[in-house]
Amino acid sequence: MIKSGVIGRLGTLVLLAFTVICSEAAERVAFVVGNSDYQHAGALANPENDARSVAAMLEELDFKVITVIDADVDKFYSGLDRFIREAAGARVGLFYYAGHGIEVENQNYLIPIDAELQQSSHLRTQAISLHTVLDEMSDARIPAKMVVLDCCRNNPLTRSWMSSRSIGKGLAPVTDRDIPEATMILFAAKPGQVALDGEGKNSPFTTALVSELTKPGRNAMDAFLAVSDAVVENTGRRQEPWVKLDGAGRAFRSFSLVSGDKPVSVPAITTTAPTPPKSEVSTDASMTGKKKSPGTPGMKVVPDQYSSIQEAINEAVENDVILIKSGTYREMLNIPKTDGLEIRGAEKGSVFIQVPADAKIGNIVTIDSREAENLKISNLNFSFNRGKTEPEQEWGEVLDSHIQVVNGSVEIQNCDFEGGMHLFGVRVLGGKGMVMNCQFQQCLMGVQICNPGTKGFVSGCEIENSYIRAITIFGGAEGTVERCKMEGAIQLGIAVVGQGTKGIIKGNTIRRCGVQGIEASGAADLLAENNTCTEHTGAGILAFDKGSQIVLKGNRCIRNEQAGIGVMKGAEGEIIGNICSENLFGISGYEEVSFKIRDNHCDNNRNSGITVETGDCEVWVTGNRCSGNGEFGIGIAGACYPKEFSNNTASGNGSSNIDRNVRFQQRY
Repeated sequence: MIKSGVIGRLGTLVLLAFTVICSEAAERVAFVVGNSDYQHAGALANPENDARSVAAMLEELDFKVITVIDADVDKFYSGLDRFIREAAGARVGLFYYAGHGIEVENQNYLIPIDAELQQSSHLRTQAISLHTVLDEMSDARIPAKMVVLDCCRNNPLTRSWMSSRSIGKGLAPVTDRDIPEATMILFAAKPGQVALDGEGKNSPFTTALVSELTKPGRNAMDAFLAVSDAVVENTGRRQEPWVKLDGAGRAFRSFSLVSGDKPVSVPAITTTAPTPPKSEVSTDASMTGKKKSPGTPGMKVVPDQYSSIQEAINEAVENDVILIKSGTYREMLNIPKTDGLEIRGAEKGSVFIQVPADAKIGNIVTIDSREAENLKISNLNFSFNRGKTEPEQEWGEVLDSHIQVVNGSVEIQNCDFEGGMHLFGVRVLGGKGMVMNCQFQQCLMGVQICNPGTKGFVSGCEIENSYIRAITIFGGAEGTVERCKMEGAIQLGIAVVGQGTKGIIKGNTIRRCGVQGIEASGAADLLAENNTCTEHTGAGILAFDKGSQIVLKGNRCIRNEQAGIGVMKGAEGEIIGNICSENLFGISGYEEVSFKIRDNHCDNNRNSGITVETGDCEVWVTGNRCSGNGEFGIGIAGACYPKEFSNNTASGNGSSNIDRNVRFQQRY
């Protein structure tokens, strides 16, 4: 068992010595969604064709295109997450959606194919708010953001509240206040108007879009306005698109979608792509028991065609699918440099991958991806079943992992990982790694992301009972963790460590994870937003070390034994709009910190709501509410004097509402 020590008022962990060997973004990125095959609403004829036509056009315009056809809620969010990750650092980001969309109380929602909206509260979990898409694109800091919506069709929902006056016809306008900076939105039809499906394979709007955006001699803004003019003319004014943009459109006047002086030729989309198999039953010749030629892309079935998974991998070519039937497979797999390879279980929960019984501790990697591009792994269970309950050597020597990403890009979805105290679930040591909707149990760490230039993305995962930390981002890597649940780690929930390391932590629930829920140190950058951190022996969120740049926004830090939020030893940044209650301290800072502390609610903490002390601290304290705390509401002590102190509310606190040094500072 690892023992932890607590230092100082924040209960800072004496970090366990843990050493492991760790050994160009596209200019234009687009996310294209076409929803036709609705399960609980009227099916639509054209969105799939429209999306494929637009995707083909954007590829000709040098966009890296992420296309999702018939997106349910999970696929929509997964695609959006990948788009935002890929678009970070791009010059232009474009989102296109064709399908059902509705307006409810002046808010626009895009409807996944599996949505079954029986009451208004279902919109929050089964529909995608347009504001969510806009906010995600804005957070990615794309210099020019374009949103194209061909979803102003008839309302597909007709019963109970859905037929009430709260649902409008078409979509609602986006106000100037709600449109992010450097964003242009093109609606297929103006607010309140229904778009036309047309009589061909593409809607009138998409037909005009593909035609006009591929013409040379126009900047992006003029090209979008030309689409609107063409639709009005071609439909005899029965449909009038609507363009909305931030400011004067400078971001869109400065570049053209078409380079050169010749139009871009886009092949016509005359047929829809076949639906991929949804189970192991297929009429594909590759599944009849006869091996395909190694040079022929297709599906390779284990064990029907190949005696082992590695044998199928060795013969795989670009875009092959390796389908693994139910059973337990004891293999350690190496992935060659192959583009687009997919390895998946035929049925979720039925395929188990275990390391061989004679594998040596210290070099176990169940799947080792070296240079594979766009590798996909899904529906597999990984376990370490050797009957051992204690590690065989010191923690610093453990180098085992279930999946290791070294180069290229890997997507891991719907997999389960069990570590047995020896293994990481997923280690991303280079390239790009996406881990989505996976479960981790009793791993040394659930996910580790490290090394300069490495990018990791973790979304929708559940990580329980990690022997060290649930997720670690360090060594100059960039990691994003969103909508995950973590509980029971011995040391930390999420650690962001080291100069050049960047952690973006959003919407996670972190409970009872050792000392801290989220910790940033060693001059790392941390954005932690809308997380819930509860019941830790130290702080809900802790940031320390000079050079650490921190933004903590909208988090809920409740019932932690030390601080809800703690900052110390030279950390700098902003603490905005957090709720910190029932901790020892709500927000606590000491030792030369520099922070703006604004609009936080720090109530019912055992000691103080907000306290800053020790060393030459710089703080701006504005708009906070601190009531019902055991000692101070707001306490500024030692050599710390606030640069600004205004509009704070402090009442009903045990010793005093405002500490004396604040009153002293007001004399200057």
